[in-house]
Amino acid sequence: MKRYISPRDIADSHQTIIFDLDNTLYDENIYIYSAFRDIAKFIDNDEIKQKRYFSFLVKEFIENGRNYLYDKMINNFNLNKIILNDFLRIQRNTFVDNGIFLFSKIYVLLSLLTKFKKDYFIITNGNVDQQKNKIRQINWLYVKQPKYIIYANEYAPKPDPISYLKLKQKFNLVDSIYIGDSITDKKFSEKSKIKFIDITAVLK
Repeated sequence: MKRYISPRDIADSHQTIIFDLDNTLYDENIYIYSAFRDIAKFIDNDEIKQKRYFSFLVKEFIENGRNYLYDKMINNFNLNKIILNDFLRIQRNTFVDNGIFLFSKIYVLLSLLTKFKKDYFIITNGNVDQQKNKIRQINWLYVKQPKYIIYANEYAPKPDPISYLKLKQKFNLVDSIYIGDSITDKKFSEKSKIKFIDITAVLK
């Protein structure tokens, strides 16, 4: 059982704070499901068929993850395989109604960093255009935004430590904490030789 770590515990740390993005700062499903809805609308104007397509994507995503998800969709509904590129384009450019809201505990943590005038950073995996699209839609509200964001895929995806080394070099970082949600994030921290905090210990 993970020990609860409060936002104040992290904000009071002397270490540089670096976050993952998806499922660390916010629930990524907000973005994913928005893309699924847009894809369903792209395939057909009929609302009943749209619901069928959307339900398939959600069910398959929950049960089996995102690998080959759109290929399965195409095969299941006998769609033209050329449409796959359209699905990816839509996913990378979807617009989330009302924007993306952060986890409530993250707002608390970032408000403390804002109050203490402490900078923080983000290192995220994923298609660069898609990740930038997510960042643009985040509702930061009253909290300060990250000082710098590294899109790891521009170098090598995590757990390769090159993205941290680039950040460390650019800002002369000495002692850092990486806050993430996955095994990949934990391995990334180990390879980067920095402390790792599982976000679930903060969101309790």
